[in-house]
Formats: sequence, structure tokens, C-alpha cells
Amino acid sequence: MWSSLIAVAGTLLGGALTGLMQFRRDRAAPADRRADALRSAPGELVAALGDHRRALWHREDLRLSDASAEAVAEARAASHATRSAVTAPLAAVCVLEPSLAEPARRAPQAPGWTVTGPTAA
Repeated sequence: MWSSLIAVAGTLLGGALTGLMQFRRDRAAPADRRADALRSAPGELVAALGDHRRALWHREDLRLSDASAEAVAEARAASHATRSAVTAPLAAVCVLEPSLAEPARRAPQAPGWTVTGPTAA
């Protein structure tokens, strides 16, 4: 009889311990996801800004070298696409780390990052 009671008590304690561990893991998961996102968001923003700057540079180079209107239009469409690609990582940085929000918002308008003149993005 004692062995049956010990077996039942062990089963109940094992179930309780498993439930407690699951509860703690579930509570830690959002913090882990936030930390992972916080580590990757600035890098994604910098990469998107670099792609956008490259597209703007190419677009302006085509315009200054009197390339065909079709080539300039394609480059303009590409620069608009890269500017749109900046939006998601910019929003992620602003939400995840509010202290970086203002510098992150200013980054696309920083000197050397935008094209000035009649063909500006």
C-alpha cells in the first residue's frame, strides 16, 4: 500500500513540476522574442537604409548621365521600393526601443541619404 501512495504522490509532484516549468517557459518566451527582435531590428534598419541609399545613388547617376527616360523611371520605381522597405524595420526600432525612435526617423533624411531636386523620392 505504501508503494502505491508513493507512486501516486510522485506522479502528482511530477505533473505539478512539469506544469510549473511550462508556465515559466511560457512567461519567458515573450521577453526572449522581444530581446531577439531588439537585437535584429537596428541591423535590418541599417541594411534597408543602405539599399535605399544605393538605389538613390544609382537613380541620380542615371539622371545626371542623361540616361533614357525609361531607365530613370525604372530606377525611380526601385528607389520607391527600397524606401518602402525601410518602413518595417524603422517601425520595429521605434516600437522596441523608444530612445532610438528619433534618430531612426532622422536617418533616412540625413545628408547623403536622400536625393535633392526635382527627382527626389
